Amino acid sequence: MTGPRGVADWPGRRCMRELRRGTVPAVRSKLKVLVRLDLDMAAAHIQVRGTVTEHNLGVVYTVARRACTFAGGLAVVLDLRQAAVGTGPMADLHSARGAGQLPPATGPASVPCRLELLEPAAA
Repeated sequence: MTGPRGVADWPGRRCMRELRRGTVPAVRSKLKVLVRLDLDMAAAHIQVRGTVTEHNLGVVYTVARRACTFAGGLAVVLDLRQAAVGTGPMADLHSARGAGQLPPATGPASVPCRLELLEPAAA
């Protein structure tokens, strides 16, 4: 049995370095998603943990699409504060927020969506 690991040995530190370089292995890009709906049906909160890459960004869009179609006019708050997000996926999310629609790649057509982003912490 080994002793406690220091901060330098924390696996997330290595993953953040790989994310900045653009070399995140597929094993480390696993996402954990929690969806909460407000009781008054005003908003859906999607909390994302893990590493958001170009390869799994479609999963985030799919979850947001389902939340948007659950009730018309529902605002979707995408909480990325506990996630590591690359610059490419973050730019895509900003453009989707600005356009007010999710990309058509998430389904048969574009879906209007009031997307709000809670930015990830600076690494």
